[in-house]
Amino acid sequence: MTVEVRIARIDEHEAAIAVWAAADTARRHEPPPAEVPDTLRQRFARDDVWLLVAVDDGQVVGVTQGWPAREDDGAGAAVPGRSHLSLVFVDPRRWGEGIGGLLVDAALEHARELGHDTVQLFTHQDNDRARALYTSRGFTHDGVVQSDAWGNLLGRWSRALDPPQP
Repeated sequence: MTVEVRIARIDEHEAAIAVWAAADTARRHEPPPAEVPDTLRQRFARDDVWLLVAVDDGQVVGVTQGWPAREDDGAGAAVPGRSHLSLVFVDPRRWGEGIGGLLVDAALEHARELGHDTVQLFTHQDNDRARALYTSRGFTHDGVVQSDAWGNLLGRWSRALDPPQP
């Protein structure tokens, strides 16, 4: 595997959205909500959002994004030192190859480089694959559960980051 994880270029945003859509469809066994791609395009354009892609032989095969965590379910002030990780998705044809782990590891390092000491994320309570990935990377469920826009239960997971190495 020669997968490289790096900051996405603007011309890779649509490929990142395509990976998200394919993975979401494969997991849920139904097409994703039609409004989400436009929401992602708007989010990717924000100055405080960072987007990482996993690329193999010039093709985007995975994606994750992050931004400063915010109080009040994302509507409030930024939480100092805390990143919010979102969209850890891998092309379903590449599931099981370790690409999700590469993305999460790169996201943790990027958050550390930004000066953050904690990373949080939400994942669906029924997404065993994602929960196993996050557990393997040191995340623990912190007890917070809420519903997404479609009524599905999400659990919040978090982990402290190791200090930067000298």
